[in-house]
Amino acid sequence: MNNLSRSVRFPSVAFATLEEFEVYRQANRERFDGRYLHETSLASSEPVIRRPGSCAVCLRSAVFSSSTARGEPQAGGLFMPEWDHEQYCDCEDRIPQRGRALLHFAQASGSLHAWTRLLLFGRPGLADNRLRMIAHTTEAIERLRPFGFDNGLQPCYQIGVRDASFHLVVSTNYLQHVPPLSAALNEIRRALVPGGRFIFTVPFRMQSATSESRIAHLRQENGALPVETHEDAHELGWDLLDRIHEAGFADARVHTYWSDELGYLGSFKTICMAMT
Repeated sequence: MNNLSRSVRFPSVAFATLEEFEVYRQANRERFDGRYLHETSLASSEPVIRRPGSCAVCLRSAVFSSSTARGEPQAGGLFMPEWDHEQYCDCEDRIPQRGRALLHFAQASGSLHAWTRLLLFGRPGLADNRLRMIAHTTEAIERLRPFGFDNGLQPCYQIGVRDASFHLVVSTNYLQHVPPLSAALNEIRRALVPGGRFIFTVPFRMQSATSESRIAHLRQENGALPVETHEDAHELGWDLLDRIHEAGFADARVHTYWSDELGYLGSFKTICMAMT
């Protein structure tokens, strides 16, 4: 399963800048409109929509289940599911779309192997169990730790691992909850070996050049920031890639993906990857 799944191409397009994405979006407007019409045609009054397809992680035919309980209302009392949060595979792990896509991407991009030393950063993710099964060794760090102050009396943070000790870092929908975001990116870069990769998901604003942060009121009396927040501390746009480069990564791209057959429905879903 672990090696074969890499033979299933991950259906994505990668972008390094907002300008690249906008050119692609304008050139493919009819395709995107068609996808949305297809997704709305699947709306139902039933509590659960079950659709056949193929799971690129399980490498078998599957049935994907999606609840309409929190779906988008359509005409005639129908509801379209929040596809990003649904499309659960009927495998034993019941992995939804986001987890399946992340696993598929990690393997298809050549980032995850049986010899991989893996660091999971942030709150537990939907694909963590499968990631642990594949990687040689796995360590989980749920948050940054305050670590005193530097010579300029600026607060410091760490994740508590040795330099260059991991091949791959994975973070699932967590970075938006980290007020000291640059410190987290610096620590992740430090933890990776040369040639290592950082794969992560966040709620990404595909049409926003800049991010918005809500951290001004979070600073404590000593100038430090809390290591995480319950609500989003950042709404992240394309300048996130600039911050990733500033942390020392050589390359960073946003991958947007879609596939009806693989159960990856929804508009402009993203997975990001940065390389050292």
